[in-house]
Amino acid sequence: MAIEFENSEELFSTQIGNIGLTAAAFDYFGLAEVIELCAGKTGSHVKVKQSEVVKLMCCQVLNVPYQSLYGTEEFYQEKPIQGLTGNSTISSHDLNRDVLSRALDAIAEYGPERLFLKCAKAVSSKLGLKPDTVHLDSTSFHYEGRTRAEEGCNLVLDQGYSRDSHPELNQINELMVCDELSRLPLFATCVSGHTSDKTSFRN
Repeated sequence: MAIEFENSEELFSTQIGNIGLTAAAFDYFGLAEVIELCAGKTGSHVKVKQSEVVKLMCCQVLNVPYQSLYGTEEFYQEKPIQGLTGNSTISSHDLNRDVLSRALDAIAEYGPERLFLKCAKAVSSKLGLKPDTVHLDSTSFHYEGRTRAEEGCNLVLDQGYSRDSHPELNQINELMVCDELSRLPLFATCVSGHTSDKTSFRN
């Protein structure tokens, strides 16, 4: 998908891919309200809302190969960021590492699993889903770096059974409980890369 937008009195055309659809879905399901309630910032000094940061990060990580958050500011330099967020004062320069880190820290403090659960509830309510049968699912994400453990985090980036054909790389595993009919994940949690599904799902 391509879109034209004005910048400094010139007309630009850029490829936006799936980010327009992702941003629209974010708005349709009312996820901004959920995020602001759980991990938002308050005060007149707030220029960029946490929900706007999360929306833009979600749009970015769905676009291979631009999935590293180190490149978020660069990724949005030629994207209609104001149209995606509805914030007329935001620019790509506002998506620096400090802003992204503070948003992720706020989510970590609230609890990523709790936030995911509330977002999943908002989506399933909007779609009118009433799940009565669920199935378990899992996937892995590889990491091109050293095995490491961080203080205060019980996840270990380590080698294990890779579902994305990179057994030589360290990874983490994501476990999900999904609605059988819609396949919508209703609950998700991450475990260390070397942990087996049988143990993880039982726990």
